[in-house]
Amino acid sequence: MQLLEFQAKELFREYGINLLDSISSTNIEDGRKHAKELGYPFVIKIQVPVGGRGKAGGIQKCQND
Repeated sequence: MQLLEFQAKELFREYGINLLDSISSTNIEDGRKHAKELGYPFVIKIQVPVGGRGKAGGIQKCQND
């Protein structure tokens, strides 16, 4: 079985495992809306089924709009 990070988090929540607040967005408009709800700073992570996303620039910290 191969899960993306957001899928694993959903599974953990179903079993009552506490996690930091997070959201999953599929487009920039929803992402911006959710970012305002969560507050700054936050981290954006691309969801890909391979390793090395940080080295490829797939993880970015956002300080503000």
